[in-house]
Amino acid sequence: MKLSGARIDGFVARPPAEVRAVLLYGPDAGLVRERAQALVVKIAGSAADPFRVAEIAPASLDDGPGPLWDEAGAIAMTGGRRAIRIRGASDRMSKMIEEFLDAPPGDCCLVVEAEELGPRSSLRRLFENAANAAALPCYLDDRATLHDLIVAALAAAKIDYDEDAIAYATERLGGDRQVSRREIEKLIAFVGSGGRATLEAVRACIDDSGVATLDDLALASFSGDQAGADLAMRRCLAEGVTAIGILRALAYHVDKLYRLRDALDRGAASDQALAALRPPVFFKHRPALERQMRLWTVPHLTQALGIVVDAELACKSTGAPDQPVALRTVMRIAAAAGAAARA
Repeated sequence: MKLSGARIDGFVARPPAEVRAVLLYGPDAGLVRERAQALVVKIAGSAADPFRVAEIAPASLDDGPGPLWDEAGAIAMTGGRRAIRIRGASDRMSKMIEEFLDAPPGDCCLVVEAEELGPRSSLRRLFENAANAAALPCYLDDRATLHDLIVAALAAAKIDYDEDAIAYATERLGGDRQVSRREIEKLIAFVGSGGRATLEAVRACIDDSGVATLDDLALASFSGDQAGADLAMRRCLAEGVTAIGILRALAYHVDKLYRLRDALDRGAASDQALAALRPPVFFKHRPALERQMRLWTVPHLTQALGIVVDAELACKSTGAPDQPVALRTVMRIAAAAGAAARA
């Protein structure tokens, strides 16, 4: 079965006993790991129980499915259901996992982790179509999801907050769920239970972290700053952000500019258009966005979105190296913005 949206969280919290294998895949490697860990805990009671949790390295399956069948048929000495975790899975494993799903031994559950898989992936199709398996895509947090993640964590720690602080945090995080959680935990420790997360507190924590920001990359690209865009992209890649994550950040920025330009074309003042965006815009980004909403017309934004979508398709379907494709896309957008500014 294929799950999406809010159904994924419910599934992870209460994985059905009839599901014998779960595939977690997507561009957010941190979210893949987080959900896989949560599933293992729900299935086996603990991620560290050596009797109920086993991990199989993909290389050990190169010579055949023996290790998988050995672990699947084992019985926990302490009783209870077992979880078998496989990281770094690929389409090469499709056949043996299909054989497992046809006649799964015991009551174990496979928790399979993979990177981004296209719609034509045999592994992804297997999990989506099998009645006793589930495929859980793990996409990068958008700004609304990230906003809710931060607010929920602060509320759980009994920490109040200023809206501009949350806006700043959502602009700086989001490339990897686990990195975002670490930064939020650092903020909670810095502020302390019962405190207040101000803009100064957030900046003190997150600015010192060295976390690359996808928003810096998008702002530089759509401003025509090729040098700044190149530097921001290299920082993002160094922090582990994927090429797909970079392309989706560009697409998100196009959507933001669409909304701003549409409001402008309908007669709204630029400050009114910016004030209507949700989540709120970080104040330091307002001048760049105000320039960009006037620079980029709707037809130009449509062309830019087409470039980004074509690049993502190329990454997923042509076998072209991801990072050069993403870098070329960033430079094309920056060059277009520069030409428009000079016109």
